[in-house]
Amino acid sequence: NLPSTSELAFGLMINVLRKVHQSYESVKKNKWDYLPYVGRQIKGLNICVIGYGRLGKIFCKQLIGFGVNVFVVDPYVKKCRYKKLPLTKAMAKADVIAIHVHLNHATKNLINKHNISKCKKNAIIINTSRGEIVNEKDIILAIKKNKLGGYGTDVLSNELNGLNRNPVIKAAKQGLPVLI
Repeated sequence: NLPSTSELAFGLMINVLRKVHQSYESVKKNKWDYLPYVGRQIKGLNICVIGYGRLGKIFCKQLIGFGVNVFVVDPYVKKCRYKKLPLTKAMAKADVIAIHVHLNHATKNLINKHNISKCKKNAIIINTSRGEIVNEKDIILAIKKNKLGGYGTDVLSNELNGLNRNPVIKAAKQGLPVLI
């Protein structure tokens, strides 16, 4: 039972959706124009949870009460209390994509330009699994092209060998809607 990781994923989701970090940085610069930082409400959003194991289940439970539509992508789960969808259909419906899977050959680069191209405009991705599950360059490019609305993570690919070259770190430094 590791609710702390699911809580972090939930916090990242709220932060990216509501633009908390960007508004904080604006206020630190003695600027206060709230309109660019209104963000999006959670109520009514479609939230896709990739991986319905221990952490995915906890994350889904945390969403109860917020008036969201939850659906799950997990080929290994037969029964689930939420609607199950294949990955491409889920990506097309989701406002938020929360990743809760282990890294293996099937999940490495699971979120890539092909799958991102299926996303709704301004969808956000939350990754508290492993950095290599997503193609970070594809995510940052989609954010720059205004295809994705943001990315929240606490993991980076190759995080032990040179963070200065990591595309997510570079994007955060440029002020893109990336939260680490």
